[in-house]
Amino acid sequence: MPEDAARRDYVRIHQGAWRLWLHSDFRTLADTTPGAAKYDGVRGPFLKIPASQYARVFKASLSFSGQVHQFYIKQYLHRSPWDIVKHILRPSRGMRAFRASLLLQRNGFFVPPVVAVGEDRRFVFCTRSFLLTSGIENARPLYEWVVGLSGSDAISRGRRRALVCELGHTIGRMHALGICHGDLRPGNVLAEEIGGKWTFHLLDNERTRRLPYLPRYLRIKNLVQIGMVGDEYLGYSDRMRFFREYLRTNPRLHNRRKNLAAAVVSRTRQRLAGKQF
Repeated sequence: MPEDAARRDYVRIHQGAWRLWLHSDFRTLADTTPGAAKYDGVRGPFLKIPASQYARVFKASLSFSGQVHQFYIKQYLHRSPWDIVKHILRPSRGMRAFRASLLLQRNGFFVPPVVAVGEDRRFVFCTRSFLLTSGIENARPLYEWVVGLSGSDAISRGRRRALVCELGHTIGRMHALGICHGDLRPGNVLAEEIGGKWTFHLLDNERTRRLPYLPRYLRIKNLVQIGMVGDEYLGYSDRMRFFREYLRTNPRLHNRRKNLAAAVVSRTRQRLAGKQF
């Protein structure tokens, strides 16, 4: 974790075997010193969110001074005992997600604000880790927007085109900076529309990283992942609009655009074949 970001925005706390990095704004909000009377003691309900078999995700609420705040808690589970050994030499999954979120923010991308990250370390072994993020009130998963705007009326077409173009620009800019997202499926992108402008918040960032040079296979991987939407909701014209905006931020790909597009289309078709969206 960059030291300047840690020093400026996060406070490190030891609680037994837990090492916590807590955002200073949240610590101020949750100040429970005598006389502060900010914490109302209202927690929950805790709603379990579908996740992979190696993670648990809960949506929770916490009330301060009569105002309810929404949070998401992601607990990372070990895939095998070998995971515990690996984390002697590498950061935990929670810490990697935290660092990737800071990387994306520093480069002008949006992620759910990280409230806290925690590691349960016994000697050199990290046995558990979690990430706590704030909810984004008006954002919805990208696929919900795409399905909802799949109508043929002029308003739906215009909003869908604006969404697709801005998404192509955003992913293109990310790749132009050498950043590859770890799992860029539509369910890991939250979209928010404000005044006709679209903003995207990237989720599940533990495998997101920046490379000096972005290999072709990683570029294709992300482009296939983000296109995993059935043709009945996202047609050929919209896919081409996305690709044109993507190329605007990656002009060096211009001479290879046909080969790149063919590879992405072919692999996307293969993955969509027999897959119900």
